[in-house]
Amino acid sequence: MYSKERAQQITKNDVKFIPAGIQENVALKSARVAESPTGRKFFEVVFEKNGATLTQTEWKPDNKNGQLSDEDVQRKEDNQFSRIMQLLICFYKDEELVFNGTNFEEFAKEVVDYLNKADKSKLLRVKIVYNDKGYTTLPSYAKYTFIEPMILPEGQTSAITELRIDNFTKPVVADVETPVANPGPSESISISPTVEAAVENNAENPYGLPF
Repeated sequence: MYSKERAQQITKNDVKFIPAGIQENVALKSARVAESPTGRKFFEVVFEKNGATLTQTEWKPDNKNGQLSDEDVQRKEDNQFSRIMQLLICFYKDEELVFNGTNFEEFAKEVVDYLNKADKSKLLRVKIVYNDKGYTTLPSYAKYTFIEPMILPEGQTSAITELRIDNFTKPVVADVETPVANPGPSESISISPTVEAAVENNAENPYGLPF
């Protein structure tokens, strides 16, 4: 039985996300070290503005099954460290930041410890962009400023500017088509994921047609 009363009792749990753009008065909320179900190490930093959030995930640089050289992996690590320093320097002086980590796990723990001890009343100016999967994130580059304190030293102006490489518009991510073998001898066709699911769930009427 369908019931309007029961349906209206379901509590909505909408999540508000900070939109892309150069956002002001953003607060650092929390940070933590974690591990994905597949065993990949990462740490995440949560920002908040007017009840909306941005969760920034920093993964352990991946060597892609050994395809990258040691120099390539080192460049990834250096880029990640430089990006995180932009955030930390919003709360600490350079001489206060002492790192002893020899691997990602130790580095992540140090970063999270610093962030969780930071003065979270200090608000930030943050550049938020879309990645190629359509999710909001901090920029992946290190050589341009993307985060800074709202209150800058006297005489200093904001270094954050919109760049041509910044994507402030959510990209359209197309469905991935799955090739399916044709009964014919040499041809093939592609069907959408929606139709593919129908084929798996209803072999007698694969396209879900009413006749």
